[in-house]
Amino acid sequence: MKKSAVILAAVLSLFFSSCALGDSVNLLEAKQKTFKDSSGSFSVDATTKWSEDISLHEESQLSLANVDESAYFIALLDHKSGFSSEMTLKLYAELAGEATAEGLQDALTDGMGSITVNGLFGYGFSVTGTIEGVRITYMFVILEDDENFIQLVIWSSERMMSEKRLEYMKILSSFERIE
Repeated sequence: MKKSAVILAAVLSLFFSSCALGDSVNLLEAKQKTFKDSSGSFSVDATTKWSEDISLHEESQLSLANVDESAYFIALLDHKSGFSSEMTLKLYAELAGEATAEGLQDALTDGMGSITVNGLFGYGFSVTGTIEGVRITYMFVILEDDENFIQLVIWSSERMMSEKRLEYMKILSSFERIE
């Protein structure tokens, strides 16, 4: 009996250590890649699970997809000269959230909070709702520079968003203007 307990302990120890090793290998495999827009004016960093997908939004300057997680990212730049002088960053962010919520059933928007990304001030918030029976969450970071309002959006299923929220925030907060 004592011998079988020792063997069982050894097998369990080997199993748990291999699981830990597997986690370390997975972390090493999740290499970062820098993605740049076509004009080379900005970049974001994401793992190599993400790839460019120009089909996501016709006006997006950069579109990424993570097919394994059914997660998507777009970056939209709107030149401020296309808006009236009354358009503020906060109003622009509110309108982006409202426009997204209109396309969802049972839409909920969380509170808008201030955020700074690589020296650019902005707002972050999420919109969650249902499309064709699936709960989707859109995570927004809305920034501005001297000339543009910048919309950074990642969306996925509500479940995936809760599991990968930190990873997705890291992508959004990696936005950087290239001079």
